[in-house]
Amino acid sequence: MRGDFSRWHLDTRSNFNGILPQQGKLLIDADGLAQTRIANHWQQTSARDWVGAVAAVPADEPSSFAVSAAQINADGTVTLTLGSGHIWADGLLVALGDGTGTVQRAATWLEPPIVPNEGSAAKAADAIDVVVLEVWQEGINGYQLPNALIEPALGGPDTAERLHTATAFRLARINAGQSCKNLTFTDSGLGKLTATLQPVGKITGDCPIPVGGGYSGFEHRLYRIEIADVLAGSAAMFKYSRENGGLVGRCIFQTAPNHLTITANLVAITTANQPSFYVEIEQWDAARGNWQVV
Repeated sequence: MRGDFSRWHLDTRSNFNGILPQQGKLLIDADGLAQTRIANHWQQTSARDWVGAVAAVPADEPSSFAVSAAQINADGTVTLTLGSGHIWADGLLVALGDGTGTVQRAATWLEPPIVPNEGSAAKAADAIDVVVLEVWQEGINGYQLPNALIEPALGGPDTAERLHTATAFRLARINAGQSCKNLTFTDSGLGKLTATLQPVGKITGDCPIPVGGGYSGFEHRLYRIEIADVLAGSAAMFKYSRENGGLVGRCIFQTAPNHLTITANLVAITTANQPSFYVEIEQWDAARGNWQVV
């Protein structure tokens, strides 16, 4: 979850049910985050216990998310025609469209046989593909949806984000003897990242003094570290942020040469005192129905 948060922690076994603000006492961002995460954990757990770890649609909207057509495109993607409505996906409530008619979404393969511009494998005789609904939660900031989240009467400051349930439609080819019920995915090919503190150094002598390393308690608690999505053939690269990816703005991007014109949150970005930095641009993809790094 990207954003400038001071703390991101939830112990699901602690039996906390909510926060209790006190008069004259500080209310910080971690309190609001705790309330949201407690409520979400309760809702999602109860939904999984009640509905089950399945994708379930309401009885009065049986065509919700139903796939009625699929069209293979030249770039190897597939355009799906789906029923509008809502669904419970492993405890998460997800809506699609306005509840009437159908909606079209682009779908991509979770893994080969399909690679963009190499779509011949999609037309293999007697091939069967299943549609996988991928669901995740993300933070949406005001610079992504300024008309809905930024208050013009206050001069447009960066304020609270909104927790959003994002979706993507993916495809997976099934082999002989497989079906939706026994199709499995593994993360064996994925890497794992671990982080440790630097060792605490000491100035030796009659009065040893600890210097450097460790955690002093004054640092920002939450860092964000990810593997960057670099161009094919480029070396792998880490990206990291002391603000948990919370230094955001809005821009107009032009190529030849690459040029960014910042149109929102300019002061915060230009006064961040960073001699070098990594810029990542996200754009809403209406065909896929989610934000994409472009």
